[in-house]
Amino acid sequence: MEYMPIQQRHIEELKRIYQKHFSEGLSDKDAWAMAHRLVNLYRLLLKREQEREKKA
Repeated sequence: MEYMPIQQRHIEELKRIYQKHFSEGLSDKDAWAMAHRLVNLYRLLLKREQEREKKA
């Protein structure tokens, strides 16, 4: 499965959402790290779901 790479526009959107929700900003470095962790979590969950569907 192909994944769309994280782009700077995604980081800006993450920073905007984070600022709105938590009333504090994120640095680009922290936003990139958070984005990568979020994508890795999504990939893990997707993989587990696909494995579970294969067994069913």
